[in-house]
Amino acid sequence: HGSYETSIYYKIESGGRLTCRIETPIPKDMLVPILSVLNESSLYPTWIPSWTRPVRLGVRNSKQVLNHRKGHQVIHIQCDVPWPMASREVLMDDIEETGCIIAKMQTIEEQHGDQDSILLPDGFVLPTPEKGSERVDFDGSILFRACPTDHPLYEASRKKLSGDLILLQYTMYFDAKMAAVPHSVINFVTRVVIGMIWSMLLKVAEEVKSGASEDHAK
Repeated sequence: HGSYETSIYYKIESGGRLTCRIETPIPKDMLVPILSVLNESSLYPTWIPSWTRPVRLGVRNSKQVLNHRKGHQVIHIQCDVPWPMASREVLMDDIEETGCIIAKMQTIEEQHGDQDSILLPDGFVLPTPEKGSERVDFDGSILFRACPTDHPLYEASRKKLSGDLILLQYTMYFDAKMAAVPHSVINFVTRVVIGMIWSMLLKVAEEVKSGASEDHAK
């Protein structure tokens, strides 16, 4: 992906369950731009690619339904999927900080009061699934940490990038809630979609860094 060396690992299970991990060493001056792109959830549809061929797939709508403390928001995302499957949507809780920088995303269950890790304000009402949509499970995390010198991509990245390197790691679990997913869809997602979305994330972050993204600047 341009200047960046990337590794993608994935595992497919029955029922459309996908586990995936992506790793990319980046220069440290890309940290804030990437955090900016991740934080502006309402702009996801403007840069996440959509497809009509060979399958219909893409983010139709992304909106922030709660932002009640610094770095923490609830995001409602709706996605188009191939006919005759119903559109999918996910309701996610996002972000926390530790010694490293971690953006943690997890599906919010209807009975979120018993989930100690999700602290939502009293009286917050979860949006109901849109008619014709199926709510899916999605859990993931993005980790920023110093890139280990023994990482498989370190040497190749060192030759392309200057300054200290940060290892950007994205891990996700996605349950599409489908009895059977066509192999054509699985192949398209794992071989094209994941890599292209990751590439666009890095591209938009570069635009944020240079000041070229007016929407993020606003």
